[in-house]
Amino acid sequence: MKLNKYSIRQRREFIKDIILDAKPNTSTTLVYHYEYEVILLNKAFINSLKKKAAAKNFTLEFAVYTA
Repeated sequence: MKLNKYSIRQRREFIKDIILDAKPNTSTTLVYHYEYEVILLNKAFINSLKKKAAAKNFTLEFAVYTA
C-alpha cells in the first residue's frame, strides 16, 4: 500500500492541533470507518508529537469502527 505523503502531512498538522488544544491529563480517541485513515494517522504520529503529548500526559488513540 502506497501512502500519500501529502495526506500524512495533513494528518500530522491535525494531530498537532489536537495536542496543542488538549488539556493536561486527558485522553482522546479518534474513531474512523476506514482502516486506511488509522494507518495514515499512525504514520503521522511521529516521535516529536508523541513527546508533546507525553509532556501534557495526554493520551491519543486511534480506532476503527466496524458495524
